Amino acid sequence: MPKPVHCLSLRLTTDYFLHNHINKETLEKGKLEDPSLYHYAIFSDNVLAASVVVNSTVLHAKEPEKHVFHIVTDKLNFAAMKMWFIARPPLPATIHVENIDEFKWLNSSYCSVLRQLESARIKDGNENLKYRNPKYLSMLNHLRFYMPEVYPKLDKILFLDDDIVVQKDLTPLWSIDMKEW
Repeated sequence: MPKPVHCLSLRLTTDYFLHNHINKETLEKGKLEDPSLYHYAIFSDNVLAASVVVNSTVLHAKEPEKHVFHIVTDKLNFAAMKMWFIARPPLPATIHVENIDEFKWLNSSYCSVLRQLESARIKDGNENLKYRNPKYLSMLNHLRFYMPEVYPKLDKILFLDDDIVVQKDLTPLWSIDMKEW
């Protein structure tokens, strides 16, 4: 991996705190729950991958101003992710970056996956390889199963994994009647 890319998260985090972006939230809060807009959820700890998903979606959207991206990341990458989209906003779309650690309801008493992970950590000599895989251990990977709890006021939200590139307008997906499914 080239050194500038390897250090990207660190540089973005430094810029975020250096330029005091902590208290500079310019987000239109009303858009975050507006059911007439097209909402997407991206759960990722990879700044560049999330950027590719967002930018490719906005690039191909017929009405990009109606697209709202809800990006959830971990505490380690939160400042870097925020700074990336502050410095390179995919206008006119709306971006909202959240820290998964701020979801206080997401704990082992509520979430069976967290309970399993905690019990696997407690057991010594656990030979189950899935508990050693970082993707499995990341709650970001399991958060998609809790989308109704994360976005309770939204009727529809499309989950986009961070390993895709959108190649056409996704808005026709919102006209699909999901009541039959």
